[in-house]
Amino acid sequence: RQLYRLDSIAYVGFPPVADSLIRATSDETLLHRGDAFNVVNLSGERTRLEKLFRENGFYYYAANYTTYRADTFQVKNRVQLQMRPLENIPARVSRRWYIGNTHVTVCNNPGDTLTTHRTFRNFTYDFPGSRIPLRYPMWWRAVSHRRGELYSLTHQQMTLEKLNAIGVFSQLDVNYLPRDTSATCDTLDIYINAV
Repeated sequence: RQLYRLDSIAYVGFPPVADSLIRATSDETLLHRGDAFNVVNLSGERTRLEKLFRENGFYYYAANYTTYRADTFQVKNRVQLQMRPLENIPARVSRRWYIGNTHVTVCNNPGDTLTTHRTFRNFTYDFPGSRIPLRYPMWWRAVSHRRGELYSLTHQQMTLEKLNAIGVFSQLDVNYLPRDTSATCDTLDIYINAV
């Protein structure tokens, strides 16, 4: 069986911001001219692009939105490779998202009736009784995102780690949802549900 090697690698059709990110991190690519053409490196590069884009505001981007074309006819045993986004991906995937408000719903027990609604900075809280189960500043410190900043995968992971490190939750759920359904919406509000 003949071994095929990469002869050229091009990133084609990515939106300008994504293309700039790819160029700025070109030294981190897993695809190099002369390397053997293999599925492991292609899959790894797709995953690298997902993390890169999600770190820089593209909340909905996933590895399977990147595809490739391999031409083996131009040069014998050589591959002309193009990495490209899938055609017709949803608009929200190719949009950068910013962090909006954070909504915290916290109960002492599942099924508690939420009787109090409070706002502190850009956080809203719903909880039973007159006192929130954990103080407001604790929630603010645990959420690594700040309103108006680009969404970041690292900040999402840090938020989950900080909330889990508190060590008192029997249930914890963190969701990022678009503020509205308009075609131009670029704001994700954070919803934390905790027991």
